[in-house]
Amino acid sequence: MLTEKGKKQVHPAKGELRNKSITQIYASDLVRAKETAEIVAYGLSLPIIFLPQFWKSNNGLLAGMLKTEASKKHPGLYWRSLDWAKS
Repeated sequence: MLTEKGKKQVHPAKGELRNKSITQIYASDLVRAKETAEIVAYGLSLPIIFLPQFWKSNNGLLAGMLKTEASKKHPGLYWRSLDWAKS
């Protein structure tokens, strides 16, 4: 369950996302992720697809790296590692 602090932190994100071309939200169905997605989706009037695949992922070589570091050390690997939908 999101804490009050967590709920307050979500609201500025809604503002940041408002002017983006987002048409749908994908989120884990775990409680905190679900709550966060619901707050954002409600504020932006967007549908949500909850995916249990987001619970855990083994990102191998990329474990513990920032996205910027991963893209420098292993070009292209970062996005390929997220392509779970084809497997």
